[in-house]
Formats: sequence, structure tokens, C-alpha cells
Amino acid sequence: MAVKIEPSDLNDQKYQYQWTARENGDNPKVKGHPDSDELNRKQGYEILVFINSFMDMCGFKRKVDAQKAECLIQEYLPSKVRSRANVREWLRKNWHNPRKIRTA
Repeated sequence: MAVKIEPSDLNDQKYQYQWTARENGDNPKVKGHPDSDELNRKQGYEILVFINSFMDMCGFKRKVDAQKAECLIQEYLPSKVRSRANVREWLRKNWHNPRKIRTA
């Protein structure tokens, strides 16, 4: 089982996440699932749920892996890559060599 990361494990000081859900209840912790197919990189709860799911899928067990996924998403993921499925695929392709990031 992968490690479950918490909000305190994310680099909130560097990436400035929004941690409050809108009034329409878009917090995936409350709803039990993300609110859309697109990943909102600024919404802390969406990033948290996405990274935990990605870690489970890949069998990652260390917080350092979660922090690497966060860094890749926030600093290297092209803005045109928005759907959760495409973000997962992009992370898999670029995981082992982030210095040669594939943007397409």
C-alpha cells in the first residue's frame, strides 16, 4: 500500500494552493471524488487526491515520490495538459528523467 500524503506533505509555501472549497461543495474530500476531469493545479485538495491516486497506481510508497510528482506537475507540466488521464500519462513518461521533459 502506498503512503497516504496529507496537506502538510505538500509544498504549500512554494506553490500557494487554495485549500477552501467553493460554496457549491467542490472539495473532493467531502464529495468522495474530484469535481471534474481536469486537474486544477491551484486547488490543494485536487492535487492531494490526484497525487495519492497516482502513487497508488504506481505502487510508490515514499513521501519523496509524492513531492517529486508535485514538483513535476507544478514546474514542468505543460499548461495544455489538463485532464487527469493526460497528467498521469505525462508523469509516467517524464518520471525517470525530468531533465528531458517531454512537452507533447
